[in-house]
Amino acid sequence: MLYVMIVPVMSLFLWALRQLNLMKKHDQVLYRFCQIRRDIIQILRQENFSLHKKEYFELRYLLHCINITINNYDVLKISFFNLRKFIEFARDFKDEINDIKLSKKQRVLGFQRRTGYAMFEAFFSYTPLIKSTIFLSFLVFFIQKLPTLCEKLFNVSAGGMLEFMSWFKREYHNFSTVKNTS
Repeated sequence: MLYVMIVPVMSLFLWALRQLNLMKKHDQVLYRFCQIRRDIIQILRQENFSLHKKEYFELRYLLHCINITINNYDVLKISFFNLRKFIEFARDFKDEINDIKLSKKQRVLGFQRRTGYAMFEAFFSYTPLIKSTIFLSFLVFFIQKLPTLCEKLFNVSAGGMLEFMSWFKREYHNFSTVKNTS
């Protein structure tokens, strides 16, 4: 009877852990955007009359974009922050994306960079399996280049490398059989 109860309880526990992890990811990504918004509002409030007109409008436009991102976050995290879907979005709006220009004002440029970093982290958070895809592609690339790398570093041909690997395998097998018989 105890074993019958453990399976549903463990399933419920794993589901709750997954939900907490999703909430943590949601809060971490959203917090970055909210912090950028707070910093922009603070500058607009403290230095409203000392800002140049162009810098003021650039900050207001960036604030407007961040407000849209935060207000529609639940929808955007599924469609916009998924890198694979974002590429389709970028193809559709290629002309409008080319019109976006970085500011020459250092402060506005800093906020634009922080927003870009926040979006980059959101892409990594909400694109499914992107970290493992990148890792596996690097691993495949490394495995393909390993024979030529060893050939250049150790002056060993690929055939010599395979011969060494087979010798090592034989010696390991011999060592393990000797160890098991004694």
